[in-house]
Amino acid sequence: MSMKFSEYAKDVIGKVSAGILLCKYEKRQWMFFIVHPGGPYYVNKWDGYWSIPKGMVNLGEDTEVAARREFKEETGITAPHQLINLGTSALNTGKILQIYLGL
Repeated sequence: MSMKFSEYAKDVIGKVSAGILLCKYEKRQWMFFIVHPGGPYYVNKWDGYWSIPKGMVNLGEDTEVAARREFKEETGITAPHQLINLGTSALNTGKILQIYLGL
């Protein structure tokens, strides 16, 4: 079952997610680890719908802690020890995304 974008967006406006963009430089090129997002809006939608592993930040939770937790939950991989804070981005849903870079 698919959900209208407006129905999905009203549930996430103003909420904060945190995620990690994992990358490495190998054989003279950058490689990035991306995933297909979950949730009812993305059911049966593949083309152009790719993102970083991310998830909701719990009330009072540090965003880096949340990003590490979500990365492990979604991928089964432990995030790198050192993360670089890339700042925040507002998604078109109204959700705020805190992004970290993992090398």
